[in-house]
Amino acid sequence: MDTIAPLLLLVLFSGAVFYVFVPFLGPVVLATGDEAATNTIALELRKISLYKQLREVEFEQQMGLVDDHDYTRIRADLMEEVAGVLQDAQAASGKSPGQAAGVTLSPPAGGSKGAVAVAETCPSCGAETESDGRFCSQCGTQLGAGCPNCGARVEPQDQFCGHCGRGLVSSS
Repeated sequence: MDTIAPLLLLVLFSGAVFYVFVPFLGPVVLATGDEAATNTIALELRKISLYKQLREVEFEQQMGLVDDHDYTRIRADLMEEVAGVLQDAQAASGKSPGQAAGVTLSPPAGGSKGAVAVAETCPSCGAETESDGRFCSQCGTQLGAGCPNCGARVEPQDQFCGHCGRGLVSSS
């Protein structure tokens, strides 16, 4: 009788440990199907993650949580990684992402080695413009309307402001 109690305790303890660790030992899901589609989805998820990280570091810099030197370094690293993901996506799909929208990749003015900045082109004269600019600095063409709530640049086809999230009324 004295040996049954410790044996029962050992079985209960083993069951509890098993129950706790089962979620960590779950089945490994193997990707099946088209490898190119899986790779494209992974690249898209990585791109979204990097864009979120860029927004977060910009917010932290605006709030004063990150100094300018660290912000510049982190942003350059993230932009370089975004450029790599976009190049991989271009190689996978055979077309350049963003070409239809007039977005091009160009080196930043600071000349940081390996860093890439996103620049937009003016639809009228083709000059590179600031991503948050509302008018072309070369010809004065209005680049996009401003959000009525925060004033951020929005395109005519946008349904929501990318800066504050306010819904935009289309003029159609």
